[in-house]
Amino acid sequence: MTIAQHPRRIARIAAIAAVAVVALSGCAPESSEHGASHSPSASPSASASSGASPEPSSPAVDESTAVGVSCDDIITAQNLYDFNPNYSRIDAPASVSATAKEAIDRKGIACFYVNQTSGEVITVTVATPGPTKLAALRSELTASATAAPALGDAWFADGQATVLAGSTYWITVSSDAFYEGVDAQQLVTYVTSHLG
Repeated sequence: MTIAQHPRRIARIAAIAAVAVVALSGCAPESSEHGASHSPSASPSASASSGASPEPSSPAVDESTAVGVSCDDIITAQNLYDFNPNYSRIDAPASVSATAKEAIDRKGIACFYVNQTSGEVITVTVATPGPTKLAALRSELTASATAAPALGDAWFADGQATVLAGSTYWITVSSDAFYEGVDAQQLVTYVTSHLG
């Protein structure tokens, strides 16, 4: 009786030891029955190969190119006078919008005009961010802004008119004084006409 129980005890200890080895090696119990040595070598190489392909494409590629125009090019002194003789161009104010910062970061320009009487500022930005960013902007604007067809391929929201011109340019014209897209129409027309 004790002789018959002894092999069972050995088998039970061996089974517990096998489970402990499997648990420590991180393999599932099923893989230990079918050869635990194959699973660990197969899954790291599979995850390494599957993890290797997304990495090169995961960083965002900046397709921006220098816009190649100045503030005096997009809205001339005469344009500004025709729009409203009470406005003049100024350096960047103390508070600059996130849109203006991004346009500059994307090798574009941000131009600022102040109403000498009211102090209201108009910000005009132009950038050529590349097709990926333009497509993302189009999707975002379609979902969150009101179409402004009078301005071209354009949208309006929160005092800002955004125009995607000629599949190249990202243009914004914004001010607290703008309540609808047509408020920015004259300036948008000047900018787009000078960009060609």
